[in-house]
Amino acid sequence: FCFWPSEGTWEYADLSSALKTAAEGDAGALSAEALAGMDEARLRALLGGRDLPDMPTRVRLLREVGSVLNDKYGGSAARLVEECGGSAVALVAAVVRDFPGFRDEAHHPSVG
Repeated sequence: FCFWPSEGTWEYADLSSALKTAAEGDAGALSAEALAGMDEARLRALLGGRDLPDMPTRVRLLREVGSVLNDKYGGSAARLVEECGGSAVALVAAVVRDFPGFRDEAHHPSVG
């Protein structure tokens, strides 16, 4: 996300508030299982009826997060963190390795 102030768009406070409200209303709303089964209608409902920019991509990434957490970490983000042994470097490496959607990279043709 890029939260540049702009009238009528999402700001960080909007997103965090909507997710907090969703989690308070349903403790399992943001579980790995729920994320793995996410669709646009469910995400919109979690966000109080609002859309995010590029909803299909957001849903794809949420499904990826849920699936990876389920498959590799027993459905627990806390387990992912624990397995990194308190190392931020190990956590970043695990996120980049296991969650393709977080690999913010580009390849330039002039670089071998």
